[in-house]
Amino acid sequence: NSRRRTASGGRTSREFTGSRSDWVKRLPRIQFAQVLRGALFVAIVAVLAALYPPRERHEYDAFQVGAIAPFEVIAPERFQIRKSRDEYLEEVEAARRAVPPVLELNGDLAQSRIQALGSLIGALPALRTTAVTDSVLQGLRRSFPELGAVTEATTRFLLAQGARASGKLKRIEQTVDTLLVMAYAPGIVASKSDVFREGEAELTHVSQGSEERLPVSGILDIDEFTLTLQEEIGGLIPQGTSADVKAVYELVVAFLTPNLRFDTLETEHRRAEAAAGVSLTKGTVLKDE
Repeated sequence: NSRRRTASGGRTSREFTGSRSDWVKRLPRIQFAQVLRGALFVAIVAVLAALYPPRERHEYDAFQVGAIAPFEVIAPERFQIRKSRDEYLEEVEAARRAVPPVLELNGDLAQSRIQALGSLIGALPALRTTAVTDSVLQGLRRSFPELGAVTEATTRFLLAQGARASGKLKRIEQTVDTLLVMAYAPGIVASKSDVFREGEAELTHVSQGSEERLPVSGILDIDEFTLTLQEEIGGLIPQGTSADVKAVYELVVAFLTPNLRFDTLETEHRRAEAAAGVSLTKGTVLKDE
């Protein structure tokens, strides 16, 4: 038996010959299975390729920015034309500039200022028997802070008119009331340069929940109003003395408070909405165009 052993794992030549014969018999089945798996793989790839075709590539070497194609070009698919960065930013800025500043009117301020003036004028006759000392002037200014903008000479003049009870003090009050109403009716701002940008021609005027567009020229700021104030006073009291005109002028300036408030948050909100509405694209080219 030991002679029949071979170097291949101790098998006999007969056993080895039998195993090889079995393997040779199974070979066609193994090859068939491999061929079947290969065919199945190819079929799967073909199905996937049919379901998901590769994206068609189109290359046009002649395309350049600003150049006209030397031949007719048909869009292979629908696509959008994007704006350049400079174009987009320019349109965003234009959209923001198209939104006027929002100013809210304080409709109660005019009446409160006129009432405060009436209280001051009404208090002056009560001091007619009192010597106008520095302490009296200081006490009057504490009671009526607006007198801080009125000169001492004008304050003494008003006290003198109150002492005489000549009716001039009432005419001065009525003139100041008229001028305050003139200033407050459309609205007045502290300074236009703090509200409006160069070139802005309109504003959004908000009053009691409603709003409307107004020209910037339709309202005034403090400086603009005071520039024409002396002329307006002369038209209202043509027979008034220089002291009368000076008293009216100083009282108007003292009691005039801007009644239009620049609504920064609302203005910026509206401008941000306008900027967000600017498209990144110029337009759309449809397929086959």
